[in-house]
Amino acid sequence: MSELHVKGLEQLYKTLNALPDKMAKKVWGSASSAMASTIAKQARKEAPYGRGQDAGRTKVKTKKKTVHLRDTIKIKKLRSSRTSINYVVHAGLGIRYAHLVEFGSAPHTIRPKTAKALGFEYLVRESAEHPGTRPNRFMTRAFSKTHKEAMEAFKIRAWKQIEKLGL
Repeated sequence: MSELHVKGLEQLYKTLNALPDKMAKKVWGSASSAMASTIAKQARKEAPYGRGQDAGRTKVKTKKKTVHLRDTIKIKKLRSSRTSINYVVHAGLGIRYAHLVEFGSAPHTIRPKTAKALGFEYLVRESAEHPGTRPNRFMTRAFSKTHKEAMEAFKIRAWKQIEKLGL
């Protein structure tokens, strides 16, 4: 496990703890948002986008439009306590395969749920053996590449918010 040290975080932590709850929550929320934005931006760059062998596996056609995996990477606001707001970067809203791209899948047997057989072009079978897929850890890579930059963005935004509050 790696450790992360960013200069100035100790002083920032002391300053945040000294703030009234409402002000600390505002500063924490803004800084967390900046941190999540940094990671999300990199995750969109890392996500597969219809190149080479991944071309068919990274997009889904819906009634309205084609949705690519990288287009589903969003930042979600979580309220974890009365005094802090946290954000999470997630992928796959509106599609059901983001976890399979990130973590891969094991070899498995595919059987029909309602029919008696599966049909693939001119081939009909009772079941099919799927070889599984290798993981493409785009979210993990995004975090690994930007965690220092994200912490720096957190620190900068927090200090700006504290200055804006006149403290």
